[in-house]
Amino acid sequence: MDSDIALALMEKARRVYESENTYLSFPVSPISFKAEELNFFEDSGDDETGKKALNSNAQFSRLVNLIPTGLIFPPDEERYLWDVYDDILNTSIVAFSDRTTEEEVEYRKVLDFLYDETVDGIRVASSVYSKYQEFYDASITLREEFNAEKIEAELSDSNELKQQWGKERLPEWRKRFDALDMEWRGNGSKDKIEQVKRREKSLAERSPISTWSEWSSMFDKDLDMDTDIQSLPFVRTRYLPFNATQDGSWTKFSMSKPVAKQLIMEAPEELRKKLEGQSIALDKLTTLTFEYSTAKIDRFWFTPQLFNSHFFKYSKLISEGTDSKDGRCPAYIAGVVFAKNIHIVQQKHHKKTNPTLMNAFPIFSFANPKKAKIFKATQMKIKSMKLMATPFTGATLKRSKNESIKSSAFRNKSIVSHMMTLAVPRTKKPLVKSAPKMTRLNVARMSPVITLFNQEKTSMKPTNKPNSSKPASPENDESIYILAFICKKVPKCPDPDLSLTWSFE
Repeated sequence: MDSDIALALMEKARRVYESENTYLSFPVSPISFKAEELNFFEDSGDDETGKKALNSNAQFSRLVNLIPTGLIFPPDEERYLWDVYDDILNTSIVAFSDRTTEEEVEYRKVLDFLYDETVDGIRVASSVYSKYQEFYDASITLREEFNAEKIEAELSDSNELKQQWGKERLPEWRKRFDALDMEWRGNGSKDKIEQVKRREKSLAERSPISTWSEWSSMFDKDLDMDTDIQSLPFVRTRYLPFNATQDGSWTKFSMSKPVAKQLIMEAPEELRKKLEGQSIALDKLTTLTFEYSTAKIDRFWFTPQLFNSHFFKYSKLISEGTDSKDGRCPAYIAGVVFAKNIHIVQQKHHKKTNPTLMNAFPIFSFANPKKAKIFKATQMKIKSMKLMATPFTGATLKRSKNESIKSSAFRNKSIVSHMMTLAVPRTKKPLVKSAPKMTRLNVARMSPVITLFNQEKTSMKPTNKPNSSKPASPENDESIYILAFICKKVPKCPDPDLSLTWSFE
C-alpha cells in the first residue's frame, strides 16, 4: 500500500479515536488473525482446538500487554504490564487510615448498589450499573461516528459538502447527542450512578490498606500466569465484547482523495519520518474503504484505578503524567481497532483499474506488498517484533479444569471505559466458558459492502473457499488486522498524599 495513503489513514484514525487521555499506537509490521483465531473465549480442553485457542490467546495477550511508549508499535523496550503491575502491588508502601463505622456501613451500601456477587465470589455490575454502562458505551460509539463524518466534511474540497455539514448534519448530530443524554439520564440513571461512583472512590481512599488488599487479591502472579504450547509465560487477557469481530459488528470507514491529502499534511512528524522515502503519488486514489470494529481490552487481574490513587509510595517512577515516555508505565493498551476488507478504488484512466485490497494493514506493504512481513496469530514471529517473553524462572502453576479466568460480566463495547469490576478475595476462578456472552451495541449498522471496480457497477464475488491455499487477494482475504492499539495515558504516578499517615517506613 502506498505509504501516503497509510499515513492519511493513520491520521484519520487518530482524529476519530484519540481523546485527551488516549492516543493510538500503530503497528509497523502487520498483525493479522483469522476470525477463528480470535475466538479464544471457550475452554476447549487439551485437544488440538484447545491448544490453538490457548496459543492465539497467548499471542494476543502478549501484544496488548506490551507497555506502549508512543505512536509506533512495538515499543523500543520490551516491558509487560503484568510485570510492572505485580511489582507495584508487592513492593509499594501503603498509607494507613480506616473508615469509621458509619463510613463502612455507607461503603457496603454503595457496593451493594453498584455490584452483585456471583456464586464464584466475583463482583460484577448490578443491573442498574450495567444499564448505565450500556449508555456510556453508546455515547462512545456515537462520538466516534460523529468524528469520522466531521473529518470528512471539514477537510473536503467540496463547498457544498461543507455547507451541508454546517447547516444540516451538525444540527442533526446535536439532536442525537441530546436525545441520547436525555435517555441516559432517564433510563440509565446517569446522575445517580456518577454520584455513587464518586462516593465509592472517596470511601475506598479512606481505607487504603483494605482497598490495596482487594486489588492484590485480584492478581496472584504465581496462580494467574499461564504458559502456551511453547511453555512461554503470559497472563490471559481478552477483548470485549466477545462478538466484536463477528458479522454485524463492523462499521464502514471511508476516505476520499482530498481528505487524504489534507490529513497527510497535518500528520505528526513521528509518523511522517517512519514512512519517509516510501511514498508514491496519490493521483491514483479515488476512495479508500474498509470495515472496522473496536473492542475494549479486559484484564481480570488489573485495576487501573491504582494509577489514580494517592495513598501509596513506590520506589520507581511509573509515569510523569505528561506525553513523556519516561517511567515504567507511561500508558497501557486499553483497546484495539480491528480492520478487514480494505479496498482502494482507483481512477479509470490508470492502467491498474481493479481496486487494490491490501493484504496487510495499515502501512504494512507500502508500494510492494511482497516486502511486508505479515504476522499470523498461529505463527507470529515474536522475536522480530521484540515480543519474545523473557525466560520464566518462577514456578508456573497451571490451572486445573475447574480453574480459569475471572472476568466482569459487563455488556461493554467501550474501549476507553473507566469502569472496572473489583473482585473480592477468591478461592478459585470461574471457567471462561461460563462467562456470559456479551451483546454488541448497534448490531447490524453495516449494510453489505459492494466494491466498485473502477467506479463501475461490478460487485465483488465472495470466495466460497475460506480454506484456500491461494495468496490473499481482493476475493479471498478474510484476515482481520489490528489497525491500531488505543492507549490510555497514565497520570503522574506515584503521587502520594504526604498528609496521610504512612506505616512501615
